[in-house]
Amino acid sequence: MTARSPGAGRRDLLLLLPAQFLVYSNLFLALTIMPLYTAYVGGDAFTAGLHTAIFTGCGVALRFYFGPLADRKGRKLPLLIGSLAFATAPLLFLFTTTPGSLALARAYQSLGLAAYLAASTSLVADLAPPQWRGTALTVNRIVITLAFTAAPPLGEAVVRTWGFPPFFYGCALAGLLGVALVALVREPRPLEGELRPVSAGTGDPEGSAGRTRASGGRPEEPAGGPGGAPGDPGAGPANPYALLLRDRRVMAALGAAGAAALAEGGATGFLPLYMEAIGTGGSGPFFLGLGMGGLLAAGAGVLADRRGPMAVMVPATALAGLGAAALVMDPAVPVLLGGGLLLGIGYTAGLAAAGALLVEVAPARYRTTALALSETAIDGSITLGSPLLGLLAAGRGYPWAFGALALACWLVAGGLALLARGSRPEAQR
Repeated sequence: MTARSPGAGRRDLLLLLPAQFLVYSNLFLALTIMPLYTAYVGGDAFTAGLHTAIFTGCGVALRFYFGPLADRKGRKLPLLIGSLAFATAPLLFLFTTTPGSLALARAYQSLGLAAYLAASTSLVADLAPPQWRGTALTVNRIVITLAFTAAPPLGEAVVRTWGFPPFFYGCALAGLLGVALVALVREPRPLEGELRPVSAGTGDPEGSAGRTRASGGRPEEPAGGPGGAPGDPGAGPANPYALLLRDRRVMAALGAAGAAALAEGGATGFLPLYMEAIGTGGSGPFFLGLGMGGLLAAGAGVLADRRGPMAVMVPATALAGLGAAALVMDPAVPVLLGGGLLLGIGYTAGLAAAGALLVEVAPARYRTTALALSETAIDGSITLGSPLLGLLAAGRGYPWAFGALALACWLVAGGLALLARGSRPEAQR
C-alpha cells in the first residue's frame, strides 16, 4: 500500500478504469455470448439458462468469502484473483466439448464474478477524494456501461465471422491486459481515521459508544438504536454482514441496486427474444439508447455529492421503471431508443448512487463487504427474477414481463421515497 498525497489517486484511477472496461467486457460476454456456445456444444435453452445460473449462483456464494477478504487483506489480492479468472476462463472453454465440462468451466469463471466486482468498486472509492467519491463512482459506472454497450455486439460479430476459437483468444488477450493494468495499480494506505470504524451519520471515529452522558457517565446509545449502527464498534454482532444489514440505509441501497439491475437485466435479456418472436428489426436502437443514457447519467454523481445519494436513488429507480414500461408499447425505433435512454440513465445513476450510499454509511473496514452485498443484490435479483419473468413472458406475453419490471421498480422507488421522508426529520435534529 502507498501513503496518500494530494492527487495521488489520479494515476491509479487512470490505470484502474481501463482495467474495469476490459474485465467487465469479459463479464458481459460471459452473460450474452456464452449461451450461444452452450448450444454449440450440444446444450438446449434450459442448459444455457442452467449454465448462467451456475455462473451467477457460484459467484454469489463465493462473494461471501471474497468480500470480507478484501476488507481484511486489501483490495489488490481479490482484484488480481478475479481478473485472472476472467482472463483464463476463455482458454478453458477451448477444451470444453460437452455441456457438463462447460458447466465446470463456468463455475471456475465465477471466481471473477465473486472476487473482482465489489473489490474494484471499493478501490475506486478508496482512490477518489471523499468529496468526489460519488462522481468517481458514476464515472466508473459509465465505463462499465460502455463495456456493456460495446463488448456484446463486437463479440457476436467475431463469433459469426470467425467462430468461437478466435473469440476466446481475444477474450483471453483482453483479460490478460486487464490483469497487467490491475497489477500496476497502487492501493492507497488508509487514512488514520479510516482504520477505526466510524459511527454512521456522526463522523466520530470512536463511535457514539465512546462518548458518555453528562448525567450518569454511561455510554450514549448508538444512533441506530439499541442494536447499534454499522459504524459502532461496541454494539451489535461481530459478523460484518449482520452488522451492515441492520442499517436501513444499507437495505435501501441494496433495494435500489437490485431494482435497477433487474430492470436492465430483464430488458436486455428478453428484448432480443421478443424482437425475434414478432419478426421485427433488431434491438440495436435499444442498446444504443442504453449506452447514451449511461453517458448522460454522469451528472448523477455530482448531484449525489451535493444533495446526498438518496436524492438520486429515488428518481433513478423510477426512471429505470419508465424505460422498462416503454417496451410494453409497439417496439418502433423511437420507442426502443427512448426506452433504452431512460433505462440507461436510471440504471447507471441508480447503481452509482447506491454505491455512494454504501461507501458513505459503511465503516472503512467493511466497505468492500458492503459493496459485495450490493453485487449480491444485483446478481440475486437477476438470478431470481429472470425465471419468473420467463414464465410470465411464456404465459402472458413479453409486454407483461416488461410491465412487471416497471411495476417492481416503481414499488421500490415508492419505498425509497417513504424512507427518505421518514429520515429527514431525524437528520435535522
